Amino acid sequence: MELTINPFTEDTENITICSSDLPFTWNGYSWSNSTSAGVYNETAIYNTTLGCDSIINLILTINPEENTTEDITICSDELPFTWNGQTWGTNTTPGSYNHSINFSNQYQCDSIANLQLTITEIFETIEDVSICSDALPFSWHGQTWDENTPSGFYQSSVSYYSSSSCDSIIGINLTIYPEVKDTTIRFEDCEYIHFEGVDYFSSALIKDTLISEVGCDSLIRNIHIKIHPSPTLITNDINACDSVELNGLTFYESTTIMDTVRNTLGCDSIIYNANINIESLRLNLHSNLDSLIEGDRVYLHTTANLPYENYRWTPMEYFPNQSATNQAFIAKEAMDIWVYAESHSGCVDSANLKLSYEPLDVNIFMPNAFSPNGDGLNDDFGPTFNNKRGYEIEEFSIYNRYGQRVFYNTGRNKKWDGTFNGKHADVGTYFYILKVRFHNGETFSSQGDFHLIR
Repeated sequence: MELTINPFTEDTENITICSSDLPFTWNGYSWSNSTSAGVYNETAIYNTTLGCDSIINLILTINPEENTTEDITICSDELPFTWNGQTWGTNTTPGSYNHSINFSNQYQCDSIANLQLTITEIFETIEDVSICSDALPFSWHGQTWDENTPSGFYQSSVSYYSSSSCDSIIGINLTIYPEVKDTTIRFEDCEYIHFEGVDYFSSALIKDTLISEVGCDSLIRNIHIKIHPSPTLITNDINACDSVELNGLTFYESTTIMDTVRNTLGCDSIIYNANINIESLRLNLHSNLDSLIEGDRVYLHTTANLPYENYRWTPMEYFPNQSATNQAFIAKEAMDIWVYAESHSGCVDSANLKLSYEPLDVNIFMPNAFSPNGDGLNDDFGPTFNNKRGYEIEEFSIYNRYGQRVFYNTGRNKKWDGTFNGKHADVGTYFYILKVRFHNGETFSSQGDFHLIR
């Protein structure tokens, strides 16, 4: 029998990790993320390949990682400032700044260093102070200006520690205003003086005190104002028609003339105003007709550029109402008409109208043929009067040989153009009836035949 005795083994394993390597597992043992840094021992039993129990021991070292924060406060005059390679220069604005760096600690584990930097401002303030000389002596932060200090401008400053323990400066700009001065001012002028927003129309003595911008009595003024009497004003209103002569000049339009007489002091003593009012009446006479035919009814009316009244019409027998602006008459002869008017200011003007005259001719010519072919000769058919008005057609009818009325007209003279129902009428014989009443009461009647040829 052979007996084999296999050896028993026992080993020890040393392992070092950083806390960032957690969780960590070894032979069924685990260390979680929350495991504190330190040294841990564990033992594990296992069977070798020969079937013998063996032991392995673990010595586990967990090294810590660092995360530190440093609070630093400096004054702005301590700039530039450098921390772990980061620099804040002299132009850095006061305030709070945060900065972080990554590094390996003594255990070669990744770590973080944080900086919270506060830069405090150094204050420099200036006070502007103004006082009157009678407010001396004056003290400020241990500095005193006594009663004998001349008026003028002074500066001073002191240093102090602010609430952030940084050196700061406070300064003063001191203005001392001088004592009161007495002065006399004199004004002399004509009629009135305008002084400091006030119009003075009579002599006066004024005494006042000017106050400086800081409330100091700086100047006592004695103001003597002397006003020479106002001038005598003479006004003359001159009303005239068309033109007026004044001082050797002729005026045709309204205007105002001023003349001034001055006294020995150079002030106006007499002012002469001439208000010249020139009025020119322009009368116009209008007629509904520019020439007369016996029996015409003529209508006249007047207009003017100014308010006016008519006071005379000629020939007077035609115009019984001599002041009317509208007149009417029946034409019997040639007329030379005059009308006279006066404006409300007494200016007069006249207007004239000459109207030629022709007697009424009751003779009428009726042709016996016409040719409406558009050649400009005898293209229409109708009566021909010797006057251009003074009559009225009561009836003008034209019939064809079948008794159809192909044309009809009343009132003013209108001739037939040779068409019927929009078409050229047939060549042949036609018949007409004409009845006319003249303005003098006479009548004319005629009928007959005529030929339409082309």
